[in-house]
Amino acid sequence: MRNTLLATAFTCVSILSVSFSMNHAEAKESASSVPYDAKFLDQFSEHHGDAIKMGEMATSKAANPEVKKIAEKMVAEQTDEIKKMKEWREKISSAPAMASSMPKMDMSNLSQKNGRDFDIAFLDMMAKHHQQGVSMAKEATAKLSNPEVKTFAKNAAEKQDQERRKLIKMKKSESSDGTMTK
Repeated sequence: MRNTLLATAFTCVSILSVSFSMNHAEAKESASSVPYDAKFLDQFSEHHGDAIKMGEMATSKAANPEVKKIAEKMVAEQTDEIKKMKEWREKISSAPAMASSMPKMDMSNLSQKNGRDFDIAFLDMMAKHHQQGVSMAKEATAKLSNPEVKTFAKNAAEKQDQERRKLIKMKKSESSDGTMTK
């Protein structure tokens, strides 16, 4: 009886192992069949989505009108860019969107702040978020094949770097005297 139970258990483990290996191989093959351009668009859309969430928070929680203004601008521009990326994505590949391996932004600390404390935290977090976007877009530019997507990535890296520098400048100003400079 004991040998029968052991044999049954071994068979079950073997079947599960083979099944897991096949599913893992299928998932890996599926991911590798998605064009790099489509993967980039999926990941950068998700990146923009996080920025939009932070920007929307800023429109209601920020004390400084300059913070609200830059947040509103980012939300509008990045919402439009996500629409464009989705259009390109549909043209490039019909494969389902890829889950991102990019770490999610933890916005819980930011969501608990208000006023000037929020402004400083938002400026810091968004500057770091933009640095991630700059790195992602620069890395992708060398690998992308679609000319429109490649141009978008190059421009996005430049734009996010400019905005990142502005956010850092605003944070220094806010941190030192409580007023913003443009």
